Amino acid sequence: MASIKFLLRSKKNPAPIYIRLSAGRGTTPKVRTGLHCDPKQWSESTGMPKQTTASNKKLAQTLLKMKARIFENLNEAQSEGISIDSTWLQYQVDLIQGKVNESGQSEFLVDAIDTLLDTCHLRPNSKGGIGLGKSSYNAYRSLKSKIIAFQGRKRLKVKDVNKKLAQDFLQFMIDEKGYSESYATKSLANLKTVCHDAKKNGVEVSTQLDSIKSIHIKNEFIIYLTPEEIERIKNAEIEQPHLINARKWLILGCAIGQRAGDLLNLTSKNFVYIQGFNMIELTQEKGNKQVRIPVLEDTMNVIKSGLPHKISIQRFNDYIKEVCRIAGIDSMTKGKLYDPATKRKKVGVYPKYKLITSHTCRRSFATNHFNEMPTSIIRILTGHATEQMLLNYIGNSSLDITQLILEYMTKSNSKLNKQPQLEIVHSKKSV
Repeated sequence: MASIKFLLRSKKNPAPIYIRLSAGRGTTPKVRTGLHCDPKQWSESTGMPKQTTASNKKLAQTLLKMKARIFENLNEAQSEGISIDSTWLQYQVDLIQGKVNESGQSEFLVDAIDTLLDTCHLRPNSKGGIGLGKSSYNAYRSLKSKIIAFQGRKRLKVKDVNKKLAQDFLQFMIDEKGYSESYATKSLANLKTVCHDAKKNGVEVSTQLDSIKSIHIKNEFIIYLTPEEIERIKNAEIEQPHLINARKWLILGCAIGQRAGDLLNLTSKNFVYIQGFNMIELTQEKGNKQVRIPVLEDTMNVIKSGLPHKISIQRFNDYIKEVCRIAGIDSMTKGKLYDPATKRKKVGVYPKYKLITSHTCRRSFATNHFNEMPTSIIRILTGHATEQMLLNYIGNSSLDITQLILEYMTKSNSKLNKQPQLEIVHSKKSV
C-alpha cells in the first residue's frame, strides 16, 4: 500500500521540506515541496511540524492537504497506467503549489522561456516549415540570461510582465547594461512573444500585456556607400587575393541589395539570362521569398573573371573594411563601433571604412536607388515587408515620399504640356 512521508534533510534553518512517496516495488521518489521549517520545530516521529505555534499548525495543514491531493491523484494515475517517478511527483507538488497549470506549463518567466527554447525545433517558421532558425534560438537564449540578471533573487512570474516591468526592463538594459536602444526593444518584443506563448498554454498573463508597445528605434546612423565611393572601390589597386575576392562580393552586394546570408550563398546556378537581361534568381532566407534581380553590365564586368568564392560573414565584414581603407573611404563619419573594453557599441566619429559592414551592401542599394526606382520595386528586391520599414532602413521619412510624388507630378505635367494640342479651326462661310 502506498505511503507518503515528509522529512527534512538539513539542520540549517530554514530547512527545505521533502516529500517521499512509497508506491511499492521499490518506487520511492523524493522531491522538494517548496516549503520550509526550522529543524528545531520539526518532529521526526510524526514527520510534521511540532504543534506548538500557530504558524506550525498552519504549515501542518498545508502538508496534510498536499498529502491528500497526491493520494487522490496517485490512485487515478495508477489506474491509467502512468509511471510513478520523481518527475510525476514533482509535477503534482508544483500543481498543488500553483507553480504549473494542468498542461504542465510553469507560471515562472524563466521557465516559460525554457519551454519556448525546448520546443524551438517544433515551431512553425517563416519559410512554411518546422523549426525556428539559429538566430531566433540564440535571441531567446540571450533573453533568458538577461531576465535572470534582471530579476535577481526574485523569481518573476509571467503575469508580472506589465507596463511598469516593461519600462523597468528597458531601463535595466539601456542604462545599467549599456545595450543599444534597438537591442533592448527587440529583447522586449521577444519577452512579449514568450508571454503570449505561455498564455496559449493556459498560464495567467497580465491584463496590460497587449498594451505594452513594441517600439521600433529609428537607426540614427545610416552608413552606406555612394555611387562615387563604389567606383573608387572598383578602381582601387588591390593585390591580395582575399581582398580582391571580398571586393567582388562588396560590389555585387551593393548592386543587388540582398542580405549577407543570401549574398554570400550565391553560385553560378543563381545567374539566369531572361529576355536579354542578366539576372540573379534566388529565394531569400528570411521570408522565403523568391526574387529576380537585374544585374547591370558594369557589375557583370566586375565578376567576368569568375564569381567570388564563398567566405563567412565575419571574414567578409573584416575584409571589406580593409578594402574600403585602401580605396580611401576614410571621411570622418559619426556612427557606432564595437568597443572591446566594454563589449558594447560606442557612438563616436570614425574613419568611414571602420563602419562598413555586410549591412552596408543592402542599405547602399536601397539608398542609391531611392530616387530612381519606385519604392515598391526596391522593397520587393530588398525583402522589406512594408514601405515604412524600407524608409526607416535608409533613414527617410514619409516627407521624402511626398517629395517623390511631387517630382512625379511635375514631370507628368511637363510631358502633358509638351504634347501637341488639337486646335479647332472654323472654316469661313462661302459667300
